[in-house]
Amino acid sequence: MPTPSPNSVYLKLNATSVMLYANQYVRLPDGRGASIQTYLASFSRKATDIPAPFETALREATRGQPARYQALIARINNEVLRPARIRHQQEEAIRQGKALVAALGHVVQGLTDIPEMPGYLTLTGSAEFQRLLLELQAGTQRVLEARVVNECPSREPVESPEKRLQRLLLTVSSACADIAELMPTARQAFPRGYRFAAETIEQVRQLWFSSSHAIASLSARSQLRRPRNWSAGQD
Repeated sequence: MPTPSPNSVYLKLNATSVMLYANQYVRLPDGRGASIQTYLASFSRKATDIPAPFETALREATRGQPARYQALIARINNEVLRPARIRHQQEEAIRQGKALVAALGHVVQGLTDIPEMPGYLTLTGSAEFQRLLLELQAGTQRVLEARVVNECPSREPVESPEKRLQRLLLTVSSACADIAELMPTARQAFPRGYRFAAETIEQVRQLWFSSSHAIASLSARSQLRRPRNWSAGQD
């Protein structure tokens, strides 16, 4: 019988969808390896939040792997949800802008037509008309003042060093998990004796040093040092 390895969970992103798959590497009786991919869930890239069924499927598929769950959530947030929210805000701003222009156009047209009305002087001399005119003037002033305030440069919220460290760690964790999944599933693309490009080899060598330097920097703080028997707590 084939000998299966534990499932690994990964995302596939295309122009319209976010898809969740589980991959299982199987060792066949003849010694050859095979990869079995199972579709789990998907949602549209237009979504600004993760749909509950997708989140449930992701949580279930990464049960016992909290770091993998967080890494995939971070990738979804960075590559899907944040751009979708920006697009939604831009589309909403365009819609509101069109509605505002249309409303102001009606007001301007109405004011333009007033002098052409019969009994113009009598109508505009009423207390009600004068009150509405003053309210219109005050409203126009508030809009102009708000525009000046909004055009002043505002301070962007500053990301704390620890928040930045958390974001970078999630990015690195996600990249490492993707590499670990890619190599077994790409056995046909990288058969024994495959000649990697010089650039690939150089990037791997740089990874040796950069990862060692990063771990050394983190280990300068006692809380972040790798304890004995650390592998026993690996997800």
